[in-house]
Amino acid sequence: MIELERVPIADGATLQDLEFGEDYELLAAVTDPGPFAVIGRCDEGEGVEIRRNGEPVPLTGWAHFG
Repeated sequence: MIELERVPIADGATLQDLEFGEDYELLAAVTDPGPFAVIGRCDEGEGVEIRRNGEPVPLTGWAHFG
């Protein structure tokens, strides 16, 4: 699960800027994050869930040829 309010964003950016899909970040699941931001957790099951303020956010994807 990824908690959007915990994702660090650049100065001047908004959470809506995360929806475009053109910028990339490295995501890793580790036991000790060290100096890196913790933006969620891994739970048993399948798939990815994105939440904002505890509520699910739909994953709409990107239509490259739409």
